[in-house]
Amino acid sequence: MRVSPLLVVLLATFSLGQTTEAQRPQLVITPLTESSAFPSSDQGMVHDVQFTSDSTLRILATVSGQTGLWQLGDNQDTIIFPSNMLPHQTAVLTSKIVVATSPLQVERYDILRQSPLGALPVDGIDAWPLACHPSGLCVWQSGKSIRVVNVNDGKERFNLPIGDDAALSIDISPDAKILAVAVNEPNIRLWSLADGKEFPSLPMEATPDGSLLGAPPSLEGIVPRMFVFPRAGMATALKFSPDGRKLAAANETALHVWETARWERFALLKGYTGRVSALAFSADSRSLSSAAGDLVLRVWMPGAAASIVVGNITTLPRTLTLRGDNAFVAAGFPGGRVELWNVKERALSARIFLTPNGWIAATPSGLFDGNDTAWHLASWRFPGSNGAIIPVEAFYRQFYRPGLITDLLTERKLPEYDVGFLHLDAPKVAIQVIGTTPASASLAPTGIQFLPERIQFHIEASPNAPGGVVSDLAITVNGKVVQKWPGNQKLSKGIAIREADLEMPPDDARVTAYAFNADGVRSTEAVWERKVQGGYRLPQRT
Repeated sequence: MRVSPLLVVLLATFSLGQTTEAQRPQLVITPLTESSAFPSSDQGMVHDVQFTSDSTLRILATVSGQTGLWQLGDNQDTIIFPSNMLPHQTAVLTSKIVVATSPLQVERYDILRQSPLGALPVDGIDAWPLACHPSGLCVWQSGKSIRVVNVNDGKERFNLPIGDDAALSIDISPDAKILAVAVNEPNIRLWSLADGKEFPSLPMEATPDGSLLGAPPSLEGIVPRMFVFPRAGMATALKFSPDGRKLAAANETALHVWETARWERFALLKGYTGRVSALAFSADSRSLSSAAGDLVLRVWMPGAAASIVVGNITTLPRTLTLRGDNAFVAAGFPGGRVELWNVKERALSARIFLTPNGWIAATPSGLFDGNDTAWHLASWRFPGSNGAIIPVEAFYRQFYRPGLITDLLTERKLPEYDVGFLHLDAPKVAIQVIGTTPASASLAPTGIQFLPERIQFHIEASPNAPGGVVSDLAITVNGKVVQKWPGNQKLSKGIAIREADLEMPPDDARVTAYAFNADGVRSTEAVWERKVQGGYRLPQRT
């Protein structure tokens, strides 16, 4: 079933018990084309993840050049917006409009009508970073100014001069009165969105001598699309709290938190290293989550002695979201990947990967859910000298879990199967044609009687290891099971032999056969196909 020899590793290694990194299976996916660069940030980027309820995730992402909304959990749905010539670099969801940036323009899409609303020009290569308020007020850097635009009507509210500063993170206060901008200087710049006047900036604690000493020399993982000269003490992420009473900004020294009534700093949270790529407040505005260059996902509670180390990540996320009850953190990454972390258990719950019009989610133990377009592309790569690569669907019987995202978010008890401890010796299955009865028509008292074509198939299945078994042999026609032989099959000289006389459809036909081993691992399908084109049947292929 896997026609492409190129397998791109999409999910970082899952922890399985106390095994080492080299001993852990990896989930991989077959790219859609041989030349696919997926999962590079140009081909996939998660822009935003939201918990719309305690059992549902909504993900805004660009995958293979297409931007869309994926809703997973209860009431699953996917909306893909019309594709553009170039993939979107940044996208934000307002209440009714998706605002997305690509070179030289900002594009708008109506969510309900799923149609474009037109583009706004940008003075520069792009409009990164981008921030929007639910009211439709959006902000981005365009050349040497910060543009404030109402995307509902496309009208500009303010054009705020920023000089030679480069914006690295932007946020709008919940009441839409204050604009905060983190620039490549050790301060946060503030503007009034009532009259466009600039307030005094907020200083960031930098290295003692004010130099780059001790500061990361680059912005790797922060994903700026323009040239930015990094300086010591500059913030790379900032967020207003949902209640508007706090503003948090993070540089390489600490996570700074101010109260917005008097702009007094009341917390300086230290303990990480490197630059921070993403911040998120909890719904009650009391907690913060962060991800920094040390690749540790943390939850902070100002006033607590130390942060909660939720877990180790493999790359820096673009976005973070804390669920309202602080029970879960969702992190969105380049490549179209989302990680769901359980804060209380301090463990990875699942990784989710998005594909065009599809998605797949898998737990560390191998339970998975998704739609057919995604999980038929996915495989587990197992460790060892052979590096066995087995399609995810081979574990369908025990590991397919419909509603997996909902189960995880509602913390339901899941089966304790573990894909890392299965016997991988799936049976080998072969299929061949041994006879054909052509379609015919005959005259009967009741009229002309048509008899469909029938083909006789010979199926052989054998264990892939000494002492193995062949179980639950089945044969399908165009994806529908038409005959099954349940239970362990009788072997003759190590081979289970079955024959089937099947009625064939008049058009394209695809016949497959498969079997399971004792652990329920399914074999690769044996396939016989026939294509019908222009009224002529092409030669059969096995």
